[in-house]
Amino acid sequence: MDGTELRRLTRDSAWDGTPSWSPDASRLVFYSERDGNAELYEVDVRGGAPQRLLRTPANEHYGSWSPDGSELVMESDADGDRDIVVMTVTGQRRTWLTVNDARDHLLSWSPDGAEIVFASRRDGNDEIYVIDRDGEGLRNLTNDPGVDVMARFSPDGRSIVFVSNRGGAFDLYLMSASGRDVRKLEGVR
Repeated sequence: MDGTELRRLTRDSAWDGTPSWSPDASRLVFYSERDGNAELYEVDVRGGAPQRLLRTPANEHYGSWSPDGSELVMESDADGDRDIVVMTVTGQRRTWLTVNDARDHLLSWSPDGAEIVFASRRDGNDEIYVIDRDGEGLRNLTNDPGVDVMARFSPDGRSIVFVSNRGGAFDLYLMSASGRDVRKLEGVR
């Protein structure tokens, strides 16, 4: 945390990015283009070679651990656009939560693992949506001409922070988990 003990975890010339911590902070999941397309990999933070989690012709991006560490949620373009997929950490079971012609992306779990928040272009521009873990209960939380992306639940699950350019520049906004009471977060100096 203090910036000491810097360790390089990957050593490939391809893009390795968007890491996400496992709940026990022992592993990272990230996506890499080292095999010609974007795939999810896992690496132990103490060192060792990254392990590829899937072998598909599709691109998988932005993996995020479930709060209990048993599953990952990710974006997949297997059907030509990006949809939300939940899979076991072994990759043996995959469940498609969204299947549509729009881009569903930039996702994250709720603290209790019951919901996934994500951005979607299904209404023409990026808006924030929430879907239940089982793929039911899709709810649109924002409806603004601006771009709303990168949503994350608060640790208690009652609020969602997201990035939006609805005020002209990209800023942080906060809303209740139901999508109400949207307000811009003002900078603190």
